[in-house]
Amino acid sequence: MARNGSSQRTFQQIRKLIITTIIMFVLGCVILGLRYYDTIQSSYWYHLKEAQNKALEQLNLKNITAIERYIGDKPYAIVFGTDPMRGKVAVWIWQNGHYMIAMNDAVSKDQIRATVMSEDSTRRIHRIVPGKLGEEYVWEVFLTKLDNEGINRQYYEFFRFTDGVKIETYRLAKQLR
Repeated sequence: MARNGSSQRTFQQIRKLIITTIIMFVLGCVILGLRYYDTIQSSYWYHLKEAQNKALEQLNLKNITAIERYIGDKPYAIVFGTDPMRGKVAVWIWQNGHYMIAMNDAVSKDQIRATVMSEDSTRRIHRIVPGKLGEEYVWEVFLTKLDNEGINRQYYEFFRFTDGVKIETYRLAKQLR
């Protein structure tokens, strides 16, 4: 009888050790995953923070409502905020410069969404971001729609930021099955 109780205690100790080891392994993986994510994203966050500081300190924006990144010919941070003189503005910030436009002189993201969907309501919009195409400040719309063959294709459409006129459409290659 004593041996049976002893082996039961040993089994419980081994079980606790296995459970503790599994918990520690999972916790270690989560911590390493978070550190990896932080390392990968730190440059992105740094550039957004740098753009925010420039907008607040050098451009005297009083309130920032959103910041977006755009990588075109060069990387841009687009800051949406409030300027004391112009009201709501969008500011493209790059390494050695910036461009500011009052939102009263521009088309909003919601207006672009409505324009895109009015052309074909079966489209699926994945993303709308401000950007720059050549020398034009634009709204870039990434979407999926049916082509003439009935296949879902992905497209980039570019609309002028100031008046919402479509400038360019890029059709991506068919997806392989």
